Amino acid sequence: MITASAWKFTADDEGHVYRIQVNNVDGKTRSIVEQSLHDWEESGEGWNNDGQILFFIKKFPDTEVWEEWTKRFKDFNLKVLDREGKAKKVIKVETPVVVETATKRVCSKCKLPGHNAATCKDFHRKSATQTPVKVETKLAPSVAIVEKGQRTCSVCNGKGHNARTCKNK
Repeated sequence: MITASAWKFTADDEGHVYRIQVNNVDGKTRSIVEQSLHDWEESGEGWNNDGQILFFIKKFPDTEVWEEWTKRFKDFNLKVLDREGKAKKVIKVETPVVVETATKRVCSKCKLPGHNAATCKDFHRKSATQTPVKVETKLAPSVAIVEKGQRTCSVCNGKGHNARTCKNK
């Protein structure tokens, strides 16, 4: 799983410079990390037994802007360290989306990995509980309105079967 540590590097009259070290990066997840930190400047890289390590740097005008950024960041686990290297704040992601998205599809409705929007149980459950909106359409007299999930034969226009299983061929 991708983890990261962040700390204040320097401060001057123009703002505060923060660094982030991202651990356990591999070829599949590097692009995800770069996308998550797109407004950060990559400042270095290295390796350990768990994979690649990436370093990023960014200047913030003040600590309040930095705090707001850490509150909104939910892409992967992040530890904010103090000057002694101890964790001041730990931002845990509820689901390890970054690791999962490298190998599995991600649903566009609920943003969880492992399925797509067509098979999303949460989305279908939400849409089934909503009251349907009645839409009036003007159809030609020969067009029959068929309830959802019911087949219509293109040979005899009968309900409950299709052209392949039609007995009137």
